[in-house]
Amino acid sequence: MHRVSDAPEPLAVEQARRMRSYLIQMGIRVVCIALAAAVPSWPLRWVCIAAAVVLPYTAVLIANAGRDRRTTGPVTLDPRALPAAPHDDAAPGGTADGTTPPPTTEDR
Repeated sequence: MHRVSDAPEPLAVEQARRMRSYLIQMGIRVVCIALAAAVPSWPLRWVCIAAAVVLPYTAVLIANAGRDRRTTGPVTLDPRALPAAPHDDAAPGGTADGTTPPPTTEDR
C-alpha cells in the first residue's frame, strides 16, 4: 500500500535544496579564508585554515547525499497478494504432490 506522504520530493526541489546547502558552506569557506588572512592571532588563524580545508569535503558529501537517504517504514504484506499454499490432498501412503512412492522391498 502506498501513501501520498511516501512520495519523494520532486527532483528539481531536491537539487535546489542541495545546491543551496553547498553554496552556503562554500560561502562560509570564503569567509574562513578571508579571516585567516586578516586575523593576527595564530591560533585563530589555524582554526580558520582548518575550516577552509575541511569544508569542501563535507559540502560535497552533504550535497551528494541525495535520494540515497530515503527512510522506509515497516514492510507490510497484503495476505490476498500471496500465492495460495498447496493443499495436502495426498492419498494415504502417497506423497504431498499426489503421486505414490516407488515400492520398497517390504511392499513386494
